[in-house]
Amino acid sequence: MRSTLAMLAVAVLGCGSAPGAAPFLAEPYLQNLKPTGITVMWELGTVRAGTVEYGVDTGYGQSAAAASVSSGFSAHVYKCVLTGLNPATTYHYRASLDGVDFSADSTFTTAPGTAVPFVFDVWGDSQATNNNHYPPDPYEPTNSMMRHMAQGGSAFAVAAGDMAEDGDEYTPTHLYYLDRVARHLGPTVPWFVAWGNHDRTKSAVIRKFADMPSRERAGFTSGWGSYSVDHAGCHFICIDNDTMENDVLTWLVSDLQSEANRAAKFTFLFIHVPPYAELWRDGEASLRTVLVPLMEQYGVDACFSGHIHEYERGYQRGIHYCVSGGGSRLGLGNALTVDWPQLTVGGYRDLPGRRGGLVNEYVRVEVTEDAWTAAMHAFDFDGTYLGVLDRFGSAISQGDADGDGLTDGDEAHTFHTDPAVADTDRDGLTDRDEIDGVRGYKTDPLQADSDQDGVSDYHEILYGSNPLDPRSVVAVPLGGFAGAAFLAMLLCAIGMRKIRPWITQLMVGS
Repeated sequence: MRSTLAMLAVAVLGCGSAPGAAPFLAEPYLQNLKPTGITVMWELGTVRAGTVEYGVDTGYGQSAAAASVSSGFSAHVYKCVLTGLNPATTYHYRASLDGVDFSADSTFTTAPGTAVPFVFDVWGDSQATNNNHYPPDPYEPTNSMMRHMAQGGSAFAVAAGDMAEDGDEYTPTHLYYLDRVARHLGPTVPWFVAWGNHDRTKSAVIRKFADMPSRERAGFTSGWGSYSVDHAGCHFICIDNDTMENDVLTWLVSDLQSEANRAAKFTFLFIHVPPYAELWRDGEASLRTVLVPLMEQYGVDACFSGHIHEYERGYQRGIHYCVSGGGSRLGLGNALTVDWPQLTVGGYRDLPGRRGGLVNEYVRVEVTEDAWTAAMHAFDFDGTYLGVLDRFGSAISQGDADGDGLTDGDEAHTFHTDPAVADTDRDGLTDRDEIDGVRGYKTDPLQADSDQDGVSDYHEILYGSNPLDPRSVVAVPLGGFAGAAFLAMLLCAIGMRKIRPWITQLMVGS
């Protein structure tokens, strides 16, 4: 019964039949990008003779046969591995079934054979709906995020795990993975996965729909195991959550010691569970004990994770840490845990206009000849693009010119404060004091008077008022020496024009 229901669910979502159009349950999508090869995969409800036609134009001219395996749910997964391609070359391709039915024409570009500038995208935890925050379409904003990635000129993408709520089950694998990632991103942009806990284990159905470089490791498969891949002079490492414990202790050490990694200008590591986090969990203690020292020893430049359903980011001892877990359902009801000093965005430290890092997002990384820069692209629940809310990377300064405890890069690109002035709005509170809320309130570092009541944030805090509530007043007597001294200080610091409304409120309340 479960197989029948699953097939009915995806049949509605699959493309319809038309003369010459193949009845795909999952349209052709791209995997395992290389300089001289790539993999094309798709899914059908029946067994047919499948090939991929490809070439530098729509005349194609070349073809390769596809192999199929059962998904275990009355459907068949097709895989066609193309080899002998030219590096840095754009090809047209389409899938052919029995030579009579065809998929739509699409394109891919092979990886370069040399170290040239390129762009890649990172996201995680696109496993679910928006949790009823946009009822007209529960699959937003993930669909819009995938389309945005597909249109952004990325060479490839990397997912930090949890691609379906339950990777053992066919229906969630289709709804959250094949019908979103494969459909909207996959026809033109290949992606790699650092599998997460919801992607389950070796036999999970979701892993049958993948062709990762893990198949090149003895004893592992196309959808199971950790692996590394090189692209344009950079080294990429993806850790499988299911094999993480052994891989970090053994395989990872040898990979970090490899010539490929030692020769790479940048090394990026992807692992589903983060070493450090502030919302819901504090990260993974075992990774802090084992993985972090290895990354520091062998010069890993950035560690990308998911698992925490928000955006968090920081820097410690040469490594940028980024949690990109805003792929679908956000952790709006989760509590904060440990305030890690090296995490400077998200968690305890709010993005402008947000609570912590609670926003749907993905990260786009631009690699140049000698630097890399990451930009976090944000989306509203309905799929509306909100723009870039954060930037970090080797090209962005980690210094602190004004000594306020915020890096120059964070001030310039995230909080929009002045990196040369410790107190941008000159209200008597440093920028970090305001952003972190060290005085009890997270006030606006760009506005001396956050609640616009005529009294500066500093003086409201100093005299016991709430700087975020214009109705809040100081309960002090106006008579006697104490009251006179109090008023004198306020008048001197703020001016009679601004304090007059307060005096009126105080007199009414006295």
